[in-house]
Amino acid sequence: MRLFPGMLVLLTVFFCTSLLRAEAPGFKSFLFDGALFREARGVGAVLVRDGMLPALAEEGIAPEDPLPTGTGAVALLCYRQSSGGKLKSHAAAQPMAGVAVSVSGAGFRLAARTDASGYLILALPAGSYQFKLAGFTKQVVIDAGKTALVSIRDGKRMVD
Repeated sequence: MRLFPGMLVLLTVFFCTSLLRAEAPGFKSFLFDGALFREARGVGAVLVRDGMLPALAEEGIAPEDPLPTGTGAVALLCYRQSSGGKLKSHAAAQPMAGVAVSVSGAGFRLAARTDASGYLILALPAGSYQFKLAGFTKQVVIDAGKTALVSIRDGKRMVD
């Protein structure tokens, strides 16, 4: 098979992007399974490493951003339950893109929107925070240099 210069560039870009999507060196990859985050690779994974700002695996960027001194990070996934329920253990989640989330704690309040994958990734001073999506809240403790993986469900839980 003969490779043309344009094909070589495309193959190089594909190979480099695939490596970044698989997992960045030193980072662990976590997926939300509809109930909690588990260490795994795949679409929708978040890459986490102590002292570094987390990143989504599919963004195709190397997560090389250190956390500012005295801060920790939160990777908050906003989702709507699409199957499962109280009696079934195999829940499914639909990420909620573009929803407003309010954050309060440490003497301030802020609001932000989730990205296309339903994630909100923030670096915050160490402390206790309340994340609110519509009428649902989640209390989260952020430790300096660490990442808290948090999910917040919008809407009622589906029943079996």
